[in-house]
Amino acid sequence: MEVSAEAIDNIIKQRFTGGTNEMRLFCISAILLFAWAWSQAALSAQPGEDAQDRYRKWLEEDVAYLATPEERDVFLRLATDQERDRFIESFWLRRDPTPSTRVNEAKDEHYRRIAYANENFSSGWDGWKTDRGRIYITFGPPDERRRQPAGGRYQRPADEGGGVTRTYPFEVWHYRHLPGVGSGVSIEFVDRSGSGDYRIALSPDEKDALLFTPGLGATLDEASGLPRSARVRRLDTLRPLGLQGDIAPDGRSAPLFDRLQQYFALQRPPRLLRPQLKAMADASVSYDGLRFESRIDAFRLSEQASMLPLTVWVENRNLVFSGQESAGFLQARVDLYGRVERLDRSLAYEFEDRLTARIAAEGKVQGLQRKTIYQKALPLRPGRYKLVLVLRDPGASRAGKQERSLHAPRMGDQALSLSSLVLAETIQPIAADESMPAPFALAGAKVYPLAGNRIDRRYHKHLGLYFEVYNAGIDASSGLPDVEISYSLQRRGRAAALRTRNPSDLKQVHHHGISVVNVFALDELPPGRYRLSVLVRDRIREARIGKQADFSIR
Repeated sequence: MEVSAEAIDNIIKQRFTGGTNEMRLFCISAILLFAWAWSQAALSAQPGEDAQDRYRKWLEEDVAYLATPEERDVFLRLATDQERDRFIESFWLRRDPTPSTRVNEAKDEHYRRIAYANENFSSGWDGWKTDRGRIYITFGPPDERRRQPAGGRYQRPADEGGGVTRTYPFEVWHYRHLPGVGSGVSIEFVDRSGSGDYRIALSPDEKDALLFTPGLGATLDEASGLPRSARVRRLDTLRPLGLQGDIAPDGRSAPLFDRLQQYFALQRPPRLLRPQLKAMADASVSYDGLRFESRIDAFRLSEQASMLPLTVWVENRNLVFSGQESAGFLQARVDLYGRVERLDRSLAYEFEDRLTARIAAEGKVQGLQRKTIYQKALPLRPGRYKLVLVLRDPGASRAGKQERSLHAPRMGDQALSLSSLVLAETIQPIAADESMPAPFALAGAKVYPLAGNRIDRRYHKHLGLYFEVYNAGIDASSGLPDVEISYSLQRRGRAAALRTRNPSDLKQVHHHGISVVNVFALDELPPGRYRLSVLVRDRIREARIGKQADFSIR
């Protein structure tokens, strides 16, 4: 950092007009000292360390209570900052309740909760690290909150043994329902140190300040002669569990196992909001009341992980639309649950979401003839899996279920390789100001796959194609890859004419490889079944690889 004498003099004249020479010399010395210190700090900073701290903070602080073990495992295996940035983007997209808008309400609410926890629950360390902060960030504000911040005299209810005692500061949060935990959940926090460090209590006796004072704070049973040791005898049982609480429940409160079960349930990331869909996925019966199509594609996330977009189509005519036609549109809602299992039947990934279909009231007939599309990106390690997918239309009380095999390929960093070939209904560029792209986003473009690779010429005049090339050689002089891409089309085993709308492929080089976009004209192709073949030649390494995709025109 360089500061000229003239600039220093101007600053001093503006701030200290009429001051003494001593004052001017003092200010010059102070500014020069600040400039020197700032430059030394800038020189000593290591860019790599800043990035590493940022990703560590994101995983260990920002989403410490939100990320699933599977997501943490994948993130820790990523090798580059670009891979981590792409994962973080997908992480929030998977939780966006309204992916069609630019605002991600789930992300905004999560960071609001962190800010609230830090402002209201700090006690020697940041509020997000406390028990109250963790519960608030994970589950949101309680439905009811009862506080006794100064402790003091306390009349025990009957289920805590009755009698009068004095307590440490405590508060009780009540939730009507917490997914994955239960209904009617009450969580008691006790500040036994008087420092504002409220911790989850496993027993109502943890707030009893007179528990270890003989003759004071007796329960009704103790007043009748029952020894107090009955309330504390399980102390050594809880210590090996590493829990914050150190006093076990008594016989009048909920059983020890129930309290421990609730305690550990509160430590897990948020569970599903619609457990009935999970039950339908677990059942060994098929549902075909609601028909839908699905498709899985595979793209490289890193050498150890793949990103598999799951695309689902539902015919609008099978949904129940509601709403006032005077409002301009009608709407249908579909609840969705998905589970990815490994071959040993252990859980690899689980998600739930909501699909919203809208049609214009004036064009209701045409709208019912179309399909609504949905997509969810699944980050998975290489391997073979089973996907269980359940959709349910609450308006019609109908559901559909699919089970299919799923393969996450290993796309290493050595051999030339290709992603899936995605035949697309529409390919659109992502706007430069779109900071949080919606689903269907792939390396600078929004790609909407074609349902069943079937083309209806009433709606489709062109066919889009998107794929990615990985591990192409780099030219030493230009620093760019040099690949040649050729296409061929067959119908009934014979070559068919293929006409592209673009004079050449649209290629974009990014950290994963090369994304390729092309659009083909369909007006000269008669109805029938076709096979599109793609051949990629790497001129640097003299390597070739090809793939095929089938489609039909009607």
